Order: sequence, then C-alpha cells, then structure tokens
Amino acid sequence: MLAALKRKRGNRMKHGIDDYSVSILSYLVTGIFAVVCFLPFLLVIIYSFTPYDLYLKNPLWEAPCRWRCW
Repeated sequence: MLAALKRKRGNRMKHGIDDYSVSILSYLVTGIFAVVCFLPFLLVIIYSFTPYDLYLKNPLWEAPCRWRCW
C-alpha cells in the first residue's frame, strides 16, 4: 500500500505560468459574473427598504444617503 502511494506522488504534473494565469483569469471572470448576477437581487432588497418618496425623487439611485458605505 505504501509503495502505491509513493508511485502516485511521483507522477504529478508540474504547472507552468500559463496554467496559473488561465486559472486566475477564470476565477476573475467567474467572480465578476457572480457579482453582476447578484446585483439585481441586492437592488430589489435595497428598494424594498427605501421609503417610497425617496424612490420617487431618484428612481435610479441605489440607496439613500445614510446607507452609503463610501
């Protein structure tokens, strides 16, 4: 059993810089896509807690001034 494990460990592939760069790029694209898909749900939640008169004044504004984090 131990000999089989040693043989498996010796047959690993070494990854080059191209493998790492493709991996990083795919994580970035997937992360951006996830944020873009989550954004409409976040806006629905924000608008559901926003008072209606503030929504009528600025219908395209995401959050009232007191809720902004930046």
